[in-house]
Amino acid sequence: MERGDYAFGAIFLLVVACLSAAANIKIGTIDRNGAVAAAIDASYAQVAGVTKLREIDSDGPPFSLCVESTVPLNVQRIAAEFNDTLIRPIPLAACSSKIGEGFGMFSSVIRYFDASGNDAGHVRVEKVECESSTRCAVDLAFLSHSTRYMVRLIGGEWIFDSERLLRIV
Repeated sequence: MERGDYAFGAIFLLVVACLSAAANIKIGTIDRNGAVAAAIDASYAQVAGVTKLREIDSDGPPFSLCVESTVPLNVQRIAAEFNDTLIRPIPLAACSSKIGEGFGMFSSVIRYFDASGNDAGHVRVEKVECESSTRCAVDLAFLSHSTRYMVRLIGGEWIFDSERLLRIV
C-alpha cells in the first residue's frame, strides 16, 4: 500500500465517524411538559369517551388534578394546555391528602384535595423518555394502574399515538 492509500483510508474513517456522531444528535429541544399534557389528556379523554378533552362541554365545575412527578416538570406549563377543559392540573405541593378507608383489595386509599378543600384527582408522572424531539413515551401512574402513553408532536401539537398497560395494582 502506498502512502496515499493510508491517507485516503484515514480520511474516509474520519468522515464516517463524524457522520455517525451527527446522526445520533437529537435535534431541537424536547417539550416534556407538552408530552405529559398530551398523555394526561389521552387518559382522561378515554374515560370520557372522546378523542381530546376539548371536545367536552366545559360548562361544569373544574376538576383539580394533583400532579406528582419523579422527573422535573413545570406543572404551570402543563396546566396551560388544559385552559379550555374542565381539568385543572396543580402541583402536588398545592394539594392536601388524607388516608381514608379503602375498598376491595385496597385496605386504605389516599384522597387528595385542592387548596379549597374540594376533592381532586391524582396522577404520578413516573417517566418521560423521548427518542427524539417529536416522539415521547410518558408513564403515568393512577390509583389502580400504570400506563405508558406514546405521544407525537405533529404541527406544533402533541398527539396521542398509542398506549400500553404497564401494571395493575
